[in-house]
Amino acid sequence: MIVAYIMGLSRWRNYMGNWVLLYEDEPNKIHLLQVELEAAGIEARIPSEEVAATMPFLQPTIGILVKAEDLQRAKTLLADFLKKWNEAEDKDNDDKKT
Repeated sequence: MIVAYIMGLSRWRNYMGNWVLLYEDEPNKIHLLQVELEAAGIEARIPSEEVAATMPFLQPTIGILVKAEDLQRAKTLLADFLKKWNEAEDKDNDDKKT
């Protein structure tokens, strides 16, 4: 994941200015995160070329951008989102064991 993030930095240079990269992960997680951010009033973007290029064997992750002025709020929301995501995965794994 870190390698994908480092290799992906050049893609984000086009979005300098008011937009910053918040997070990069699998498409399903990013799309759900976008819904959470926008429900909290934080504008979030997934660049269209990211969505178009997303294929597991070509590009298994996509990124999400937020406005620079919303970054701190978005980071807090991201931490809560990831905590809920991990709890749901743990519960799913426990359910599969029983």
